[in-house]
Amino acid sequence: ADLFELELDKMANQYETAQRAQQQQSDQQVDELLEKLKELARRQEQEAERQRSAERAREEIARRDRALVSSYNSEAEIDLARNRSLQTINTVILSAQAFSEQLSKRKVDVEAKKAESAGKPVVAVLDRELESIDLELARQADVIAQKKRETSAITAKYDADKQRWRELVAAKASTKSAATASAGGTAVIPVAGTAKK
Repeated sequence: ADLFELELDKMANQYETAQRAQQQQSDQQVDELLEKLKELARRQEQEAERQRSAERAREEIARRDRALVSSYNSEAEIDLARNRSLQTINTVILSAQAFSEQLSKRKVDVEAKKAESAGKPVVAVLDRELESIDLELARQADVIAQKKRETSAITAKYDADKQRWRELVAAKASTKSAATASAGGTAVIPVAGTAKK
């Protein structure tokens, strides 16, 4: 009887071992499937986010296009707006250049005083003033350079706006003429001298 129970235990262990192996394999397959599903969900979320971003970009472009067309009636108006923006910047540049010229003249005067006062205690005061003038000249040069970069950026922006405005007006005109032609409505333009009285 002991041998029989031993044989039964051995068979039960083999069965349980085989069942555990199948369960582990099944668990592993489920884990792999879960990982694949998570990866798929992540990719789908990324694609959805990309599509939302693209839609927001399209909406922003459409909004800008509407604003551009409603803001300007002609290219001359765009040029006028650009010139107004540039005029403000040019005023700042001219002011900074004039101030720099004054500083340069002051620097020459201070350097002349310094040369006359060589060896006197006043020289330290003049050195500090020269240092201050040099710092302000550098600051003004930076302002001028920055404003020139702004001038380039504004010119490029208005040039791009003008080009886009032309495209939008041309597209609107072609859409309008296509709609008129497809509706069968052809405009009749009377020729001088042929109109009935």
